Amino acid sequence: MAAKPYTLNAIVTLPPDDGQPIGSRDLVASGNFTHKQEAELVIQGAATTVVGFGTIPSTGAKLMMVEYPQTLVTDAPINLLLNGGVVGIPISPTGGAILSSPSPTGAGITSLSIVTTAAATVKVTLLA
Repeated sequence: MAAKPYTLNAIVTLPPDDGQPIGSRDLVASGNFTHKQEAELVIQGAATTVVGFGTIPSTGAKLMMVEYPQTLVTDAPINLLLNGGVVGIPISPTGGAILSSPSPTGAGITSLSIVTTAAATVKVTLLA
């Protein structure tokens, strides 16, 4: 695959200090990718699910986006384990996580596991 550009634009609006008017914080990152892996994982119950990286090279992903849409009101939080870590990043239903390092100096994101205590549907996008 030829290199394709990507741009990440995220805006969070909040008051910068107590009593101040709402302002915005922008996160803008961009780069090029030659490998893309997307998956919608339907996890049936309590499990640790290893996300397949498909064609992502062993040097890892430059961008990871995980979306956790709510499918039931009883959906439980999930935990993301990155690069073989044991301390998870908790994500509640309707939440998500984005990690971006357009020019990693070492390895990027080389592995991702999703730990669930109940059924969950999770969408994952990886770019390298």
